Amino acid sequence: MQLVSLIQYMCGTLTQLFLFCRYGDAVLNESSLGMGQGPFAAAYWCVSPRVRRELTMLGASMMTPRHLRAGPFNHLDLPSFILIVRTAYSYYAVLGQKE
Repeated sequence: MQLVSLIQYMCGTLTQLFLFCRYGDAVLNESSLGMGQGPFAAAYWCVSPRVRRELTMLGASMMTPRHLRAGPFNHLDLPSFILIVRTAYSYYAVLGQKE
């Protein structure tokens, strides 16, 4: 019974971590705009100089993609999820070896 409880806890924890990392990856993908998207696709020559300056500032701030972070340690995205699972399994494998 205790083994079933531990397996359920492990599955729940991995699912929660996966959901956080999946949402972080979606934020990263949605926040990275390329040329021809967002303010870069605006017809800036048809607007007033004030709006042009605002579009330039908006475009400059949108050039860097946004990340969700897990404290000061790492970014929450799918590659970091895979890295965490691989590291946890390798620790488990090393600790599980019997000499």
